[in-house]
Amino acid sequence: MQLTKKLYLLLLLFLIYSCSGLSIKPDARSSFEDGLALFNLGQYEEAVPHFQKAAELDPDFSKPYFYLGRSYLNLGRWLDAIQPLRTAYDLSPEEYKQEIFNVFIDALIGAAKSEFAKGNLPEALSHITEAYQTAPGDGQTGDKLLNTLFSFGTELLRDGKFRDAITAYSAAADIAPDNAASLIGLARAFIGNGDVINALKALNSAIKLSSGTTEASSLLQQILLGR
Repeated sequence: MQLTKKLYLLLLLFLIYSCSGLSIKPDARSSFEDGLALFNLGQYEEAVPHFQKAAELDPDFSKPYFYLGRSYLNLGRWLDAIQPLRTAYDLSPEEYKQEIFNVFIDALIGAAKSEFAKGNLPEALSHITEAYQTAPGDGQTGDKLLNTLFSFGTELLRDGKFRDAITAYSAAADIAPDNAASLIGLARAFIGNGDVINALKALNSAIKLSSGTTEASSLLQQILLGR
């Protein structure tokens, strides 16, 4: 009797497992598997049309979108990767969302850096904003976004693009109000732009944070002494 029950359970599990993939159209699965074989060989450009075809044949099949996005990432095509990864995230079961989420965030940050390199700060910041809104409470993602914005601000400040630096550091301060480095960078950008009042406000906020007291106080003293 016990053996019969075990066999019955195994058969039931087999049927459940088998039926779980029945909703995927066979031709879509075939195209996906062709693409996956090329992807695993590192032939990302060749894999792309297969994933695109699989997604067209079965728009509810999440894996082609995910691997299409990954293929674009491996090709350095950050902007192209965003939409398929966004779709994959929306379609995937909950247990797979974290993996897709991590790749999606990398695509958004990569796209932001790409747009920034082209001198397109507003578009770069729009990708950062989407990433932040996708995971407002994720500390690891927040750190990545903060570091990216801080690097933008630092480069803009070095190049004398003070208004754009203010925009970048302000975005960083919005993401992490308790980050002294962003506030100090913001103050430097305001100083470069001739806005001492807002520089003082930023420094005052930084001084309230123990991590920013020394550098912020030093910069404040320089302002007061007119240096």
